Formats: sequence, structure tokens, C-alpha cells
Amino acid sequence: MLNGIKEWFGTSGKTSSKSGSSADGTGIFVEVEELSSLSLLAQRKSRNKKVQARSRIGGQYQSPQKGRGLEYAETRAYEPGDDVRHIDWRVTARTERPHTKLFREERERPLMILLVLNRSMFFGTRQRLKSAQALRAAALAGWEALYRGDRVGSMCLGNGGHLEFKPKGSRKHFLQQLYQWSAFHNQLLEPLMGQNWSFHTADVMHEGMERLVQAVSPGSYIRIVSDGNGLEEKARMHLNRLCLHNEVAFTLIHDPFEFELPVSGRFRVSDGEREAWLEGDTPKQREHFQIKSLEYHQGFETFLRDQQVAYDRISTADDLSDWTSNLR
Repeated sequence: MLNGIKEWFGTSGKTSSKSGSSADGTGIFVEVEELSSLSLLAQRKSRNKKVQARSRIGGQYQSPQKGRGLEYAETRAYEPGDDVRHIDWRVTARTERPHTKLFREERERPLMILLVLNRSMFFGTRQRLKSAQALRAAALAGWEALYRGDRVGSMCLGNGGHLEFKPKGSRKHFLQQLYQWSAFHNQLLEPLMGQNWSFHTADVMHEGMERLVQAVSPGSYIRIVSDGNGLEEKARMHLNRLCLHNEVAFTLIHDPFEFELPVSGRFRVSDGEREAWLEGDTPKQREHFQIKSLEYHQGFETFLRDQQVAYDRISTADDLSDWTSNLR
């Protein structure tokens, strides 16, 4: 299969030097050097954009500072005029004297990135695989967060394994994440290099959402990078829980082929176990394909909008220098 992908890229998917190409020049494998170089693009973007926190979780006014607003500082004896809503009932019960909690303004906010590398992500007909573009988009979002002064953590899940990093504000820590992402991604490619491959996938999206619910602190930024495959009932329940106390964005990675057949003809498609023919000989057949694809993606977007999840799309052919993160 991999040889077939290389042949396709070799004829119709030349990578763009403007946006950065994969280290092997095919858009299939990903190396840490490519992901780390996106820090330069993030730096340019941060200079051109005035950062101002906008969160639906907070009050009705915009704050010039980033963050959840307040974080716990200490507990002291209650004084007249203190907000009774902040009484520390445990300390009050223990000391038999009223005590109140004090808070200070929080100046940073963690970003948690969820990379879902389902088998369906290892597909692409333009420039690079969806999985490779997903790593690049996630890396750029992480670099932008670091330049804002935020902490960055991540989860990366695929068939047979996962990576998890707690949010930190260290450039070195983020580089370690990028190194592990690229190694994990390239390892997931190995089964596709042989003849016995299958797109049958575990419930990676559900697992990722479930892990996020357990791992993230309330008030976090969450960016999910995926092609949306697997966002079914159980995963949607976890997403709904995440949206209650966090600001969530979903970056959908897609390939142009998934919206519109490139040329007329018959296309043989397979999931590694079954085969079928995709008919695109006539304008009516191609139009039918396009309508069904748009209906699916519009329904997907409507669901996310209803959950108040920020939504954007990135194609495998897109230049990331033109992509604007909508998380802020």
C-alpha cells in the first residue's frame, strides 16, 4: 500500500517549500525537524496578532490578561466584608473560627492538544497524508501557545498505544513532545508498509476523549486534531463534559478527494479487507458524491457548533501559513 501512496504523491502531490515539506519529501513520514521549524511561523503569527483573552466561561467583560481568571492562593481568618461564597468550610470546621479562601489572578492557561491518529488518518492524495498534516497543525498550535506564555501538553493516540504529556511552559518540554509524536506517527505507518494491512480501527476517539476528561484541569484550552472518524455517541458524551468547563476547538483534517472526485473515472477503494468501486464517470455521479460529502461535513459542523466548539478545517493541500487558529 505504501508504495502505491508514494507513486500517487510522486505524480500529483509535490510538496510546497513555502509551508514546509516532510523530511522524506513525500508527505508520508514526519520528522521532528519539520515540526520544530514551525516555531518560526508561529513567531511571525504572534507578532502580527494582538492577543486578548476571549472566553465564554468568564464574565461579560474581556480581560487583557490570559487565564481562567482566579486561582487559589491561601486561606486566612474571615474578616468583615469578605465574600461569604469563598468561606473555607473545612478549615472553619477544624478551627471553629470562620476562614475564607483568597485568590490571585492567573496569568497563564494550559493548552491540551489531542491528536487522534485513526487508521483513516493515513490517507492523502495532495501534498501529504492527513496524519502528517495533523501533526503539523498541532505543532503550530503548540508553538503559538508557547509564544503567548501558555503551558502546552498533549495526548497522541493511535491503534495500539498512546502518548501523554502534562502541560508545561518549557520549549524543551514541547520539543520532547514533537519528537515523540513523530516517532509514534512513523511507527503507526509500519503496518501499512506490508501487504497485510487493514483500516479496521480501535475506538481511538472515544479513548482519547475519556482520557482528556480525566486529565485536564477546568478552564483549560483543548484543541482536538482529527478527521472526525469515531466521534460517535460515547465520544460525544465525553466531549459534552469537556465543554462544560473548558474552551474546546476542533480542527478537522481532510483531503480534497473526500469532498470532490478529482477526475472522472472509476476508483477502486479498500479498507484492507473489502473492496468496492467508486463510480465517477458522469457529472451526475460526481455531483452525488459531492452532495453526500457536504451533507456529512455540514452535519458534523452543526453538532460541534451546538456544543459551542470552535471549528475549522485544514486540507492536506493547505499551506499552514494561511491557517488562523480560532481558539482565542
